[in-house]
Amino acid sequence: MTNPGELSPLDREIAVSLRAKQPNYRFEPFDNYSELGGKTFVATIGPTGSGKSTLTDAVIRLAPEFTPNGTRTTRARKPTDPENFKTANDGVTHQSMNEDIINRKLVNYSVFDTGHIYGTAPEDIGEYAIGPILSDSIENLSTAGFKGFYPVFTVARGALYQQRLEKERLPFPDIAKRLVEAMTSLAFARMNVEESWLNFVDTGESPEELNVAAWDVIKTSQQGTHPIMTTERKLQLLTEMENAVQNVGRQLG
Repeated sequence: MTNPGELSPLDREIAVSLRAKQPNYRFEPFDNYSELGGKTFVATIGPTGSGKSTLTDAVIRLAPEFTPNGTRTTRARKPTDPENFKTANDGVTHQSMNEDIINRKLVNYSVFDTGHIYGTAPEDIGEYAIGPILSDSIENLSTAGFKGFYPVFTVARGALYQQRLEKERLPFPDIAKRLVEAMTSLAFARMNVEESWLNFVDTGESPEELNVAAWDVIKTSQQGTHPIMTTERKLQLLTEMENAVQNVGRQLG
């Protein structure tokens, strides 16, 4: 008997097929359109260690109407998974995810390098939801019929970001791959640094600065305002973060 989330040859075949189709996936709301039409989704984007989870927790603490974006995945459950996280332990399989994707029942999905599939259905999203997404899901989510969709890119000052990578990420066995993904994420931010739809938020170095960042996000989603950060400052922080990733990469030898 296989363990929950363990991949079979058929699972890997499904993952390869879905990954190839992922860039062109579009959610087709149909009867679910009215449900998404009353919902607001704040999508946090950014490299590993940039503060996505910290910002999400702060927003939920300050504005309890926000709930974490629900996710379903084919991997096994982890102790740190939130309650609204459905996993292989709850019966999520590659076959069931494949059927939901074929029938356009998921708002978005992503296939990770591990071969596991992550996705979100309309019923997994509350009236005000916040959670991480991959940048390649933005185009699909922006046309999914939300009342409001607000991508937020989390940035951090270079020295602080390097400390986070060194203290929190170096023990990870896949840190080298995470650093490559971090550079890809930062390149995406550079490419869209002047786009009005992409909000940049510095999560800060203190609880007070984090609260300011969280309130900026709350006001963006509820009042239509946007965090104020000049293009020059955005580029400066992106450069500092790129340097931090490269410094940590050199430490790996």
